[in-house]
Amino acid sequence: MQSRRLHRLSRFRRNKRRLRDRLRQRIFFREDRMKPEAMANREWWC
Repeated sequence: MQSRRLHRLSRFRRNKRRLRDRLRQRIFFREDRMKPEAMANREWWC
């Protein structure tokens, strides 16, 4: 029973990370058009 709950938690955490990565990519794609130093910010985020 505990293992099932732990598995669900890990799956939720992975989905959250994927959502955050997608949001981060969208922000950087928008910044790339505006300013060239967005590449340096991308290095800092990773």
